[in-house]
Amino acid sequence: MRLSDRISSWRHVAMTALVIAASLEFALAHTSYHLGVKIVKVAAAAVLAWAFYLDQRIVYANWQMRLSRKMLLHVALLLLALLGFQATEALIAVLVRETGRYGPDAAQELETALQMAAYPLMTAALCLGTDGYAPWLRRHSKHLTMLLYLYVWIWFGSYYYYMADRTMGDDFVFSEQAEIQTTLRGIYADERYDDADEYRLKEILEKGQYKKDYLKLDADAYLTRDETGADWGGIYENQFAREGYAYYTFRKAAEPLVVSTDRLDFDDLPAWRTELGKRYAEVDVALYKGDGTADGTGHEVRYAEEAGDRASAADGGPAKTLKLYFAEGDYERYMQIFANAKQDRRLGDLIAASHTLPDGKFLELYVGMNGYTNYRVEDFWYFSAITITTLGFGDITPNSGPVKVGVMIETLLGVLLVGIYVSLVSHKKRGSD
Repeated sequence: MRLSDRISSWRHVAMTALVIAASLEFALAHTSYHLGVKIVKVAAAAVLAWAFYLDQRIVYANWQMRLSRKMLLHVALLLLALLGFQATEALIAVLVRETGRYGPDAAQELETALQMAAYPLMTAALCLGTDGYAPWLRRHSKHLTMLLYLYVWIWFGSYYYYMADRTMGDDFVFSEQAEIQTTLRGIYADERYDDADEYRLKEILEKGQYKKDYLKLDADAYLTRDETGADWGGIYENQFAREGYAYYTFRKAAEPLVVSTDRLDFDDLPAWRTELGKRYAEVDVALYKGDGTADGTGHEVRYAEEAGDRASAADGGPAKTLKLYFAEGDYERYMQIFANAKQDRRLGDLIAASHTLPDGKFLELYVGMNGYTNYRVEDFWYFSAITITTLGFGDITPNSGPVKVGVMIETLLGVLLVGIYVSLVSHKKRGSD
């Protein structure tokens, strides 16, 4: 292959990579793949500059006739590769700020149109306008058809991810297991939870233990209609242990809590109407700091039952106090177990037997359980793969007009491209025969 042909081939490969990277950059802007896309763009720009330099040296004698148009196209492509994404972002900012006609939704639609359509299409148009690019595409039609199939898969998967990220997942319906996994990923990303909470969080989600009716009594006490449960109790205990609490003591208040209408508001009334007049034993829990090695694991807060423990715990007074509420008769039954079984003297077991979500900050996990969803682009590449191959497992389904249109287009493109590829292969085989 002559040097000029080799240079032309490298230039066309770089142009193809540039078009692909430009069309994916916006959808992958908030993922770990964004840096890779930018590297591809910079590498393509470097190859274009290198090819242009070599090409200029080869045809230096008549550069005035042959390079003026090519120079303009190359300069435009280089600028798009290096500055195109930032330029469209700046254009969007100017249009939104100066015109005042774009609200949040309209601004997002403008952003999508410019970054995912106008910018890559302009790049593709410049590439097609360069000498020899269209013939090069025809010469490599078979391989480029397969590349286009893979590109459609990645592009639509990235588009679905962008739509899910933009609407907090409302554009899709996930199966129960898929939703649990995305929620767990979001929870694990929160540094307040560690590996000791993993099994409990999964159980809370799978068994629907986060769907509790609660009544706010004060800033740090939330009464629930059913028992808190062992999974919630274990999470609370682990969180307190991580904060440095090692011991606890408790005592029953003299007067019980009675659910009355003055404690209810309009929103609470439907769920708690049947509980009016019900009495709950109120238990005050005192938490004491420790050295972090009291139980050897760092995940337990134990009852200060030994004399040395009590002296250590009482030194300086409690660092934190909680209120727990037990249904009538439950407290007495728990105390019978507590007196006989040392293994049930952990704070988590006391909380589990109560009807309380203690300490307001832990309520965030209950209230915002579904808000912890963490969608990954890989989830939507998977959805795109089962769409373009027409497998359709159904664990993720579209739930909005734009996404449904995208699914239809991708499915038709997938079938069409497979047909074109088979036709090209059979045509080449007949030609060789």
